[in-house]
Amino acid sequence: MKLNEIFPKESIVSKVGIDDVIFHEIGINNIDAIVKAKDSCMFELGGTIWDKHIQATPSENPMILGPHFQTANPYLFKEVSKVIGEDTIKDISYTYTEIKSSDVKYSKFSELLIAVLHQNILHISDIEFSHPLHEIPEKNRKYTFQSHKGLGLFGELISNCITFCKQEKLNKICLTAAAIDLVPLFEKHGFTVDDTPTGRHGMAYGGSIPMTKLLGS
Repeated sequence: MKLNEIFPKESIVSKVGIDDVIFHEIGINNIDAIVKAKDSCMFELGGTIWDKHIQATPSENPMILGPHFQTANPYLFKEVSKVIGEDTIKDISYTYTEIKSSDVKYSKFSELLIAVLHQNILHISDIEFSHPLHEIPEKNRKYTFQSHKGLGLFGELISNCITFCKQEKLNKICLTAAAIDLVPLFEKHGFTVDDTPTGRHGMAYGGSIPMTKLLGS
């Protein structure tokens, strides 16, 4: 299994019942295009990489990359790589949907940004599996950032992630809950909030909450 194959294309097409879905894929060989398309996510990914490095290396000066945090540098991951002396992103894949029909306004209804990090981590940076034709009235929305009905594919995604991790000998899957109302959903799939200053801060302020699913040997 390749990293981009974690994205459940066949299930998405089956769930939405639309034939003219196009899948766009960008990999590590064109990482600049990923940065351009997902600059805020890439900055957050760099921040996550740095935070995990700080937790593992208490002697490191946590403020050394302060200017890059202040400017929300989407290439923060490269600055972290310079500090630790190795590439922090070993592989990365960004996949998103598009529908040719002009009748469908919510064309980019599903996407996944996922990366293999240097600490044997598979990190999910951004994820959405929604039905483009089923918008949820604002008063009925269960999750903060959900505008359309979900496709119920998160479980399949995690199953694919586990298969990939076993193949690549990765020992954990990480993600960041954008809002606190997503924490119970991720907990159902075996994720726990990181017992770190960043994790506690995220829970206290209701967003950007790092979570981890440990995998057995």
